[in-house]
Amino acid sequence: MPGVSTLPRWAFLSLGDFAMHEAQRSYSYLNSGFGGLPEREGIVQRFEAYANLHRGTDGVNFLCTAISYVKDQLGLSRDAFLYEMVGAFLGCNYPTPPRMLAHTEEIVKAYLTQEMFGTQPRAGEFSVFATEGGTAAMAYIFQSLRANGLVKPGDLKSKAETNNPFADVGRMIRQFKVPGLDMAPIIESRRKDMEALVEANNATHDAMQAPARKQTEILSPVCAFVYILPNTLASAQPVSKPT
Repeated sequence: MPGVSTLPRWAFLSLGDFAMHEAQRSYSYLNSGFGGLPEREGIVQRFEAYANLHRGTDGVNFLCTAISYVKDQLGLSRDAFLYEMVGAFLGCNYPTPPRMLAHTEEIVKAYLTQEMFGTQPRAGEFSVFATEGGTAAMAYIFQSLRANGLVKPGDLKSKAETNNPFADVGRMIRQFKVPGLDMAPIIESRRKDMEALVEANNATHDAMQAPARKQTEILSPVCAFVYILPNTLASAQPVSKPT
């Protein structure tokens, strides 16, 4: 039976509980289940008060450690980091910005540096442009390639011309030579995933067509009746009452 990591989930729930208390600080006089955006000033002090009330719980202990880590190890502002996390939980940023949040990016960069460079010194800076999903990532990549003149309209076949768009994408990616990076294994590892996705999409489309056609068959007589009935009643001659 597969297990789950409970500590980050407790931390997420604790962050959400604190975030809801922050939201309720605004407009609380309305007493209507409506809150406001968090206030940055004094947010760390308010969290410390919250942590004292929930001392010893796994989620709060994890959050306290995380806040100390971003300050001591990454040099980030505790207030700015906590304010960003609370706003993220409350959904204050969606759908902008179109990329990951600033402090979240610094944390992810630190993790990637640790995993990819290890003890070797990092040569230069890099940015992390994380998006909300693979589809959006593909869209942003091709927009960037087109804006920089690396691809032009017509380089990729339309969906009507091919059932597997990955073939064209793979051929295009192979054209870009990145020093020290072999694209072939990466393309091959994703090829089967793309083929499975296309097959599942086609199967889903076909499965949805049958109910739609059946509903059309059922509703067509009803729609015709609804359309004809008012016209029939409007043109009907009134029946004279018996004298």
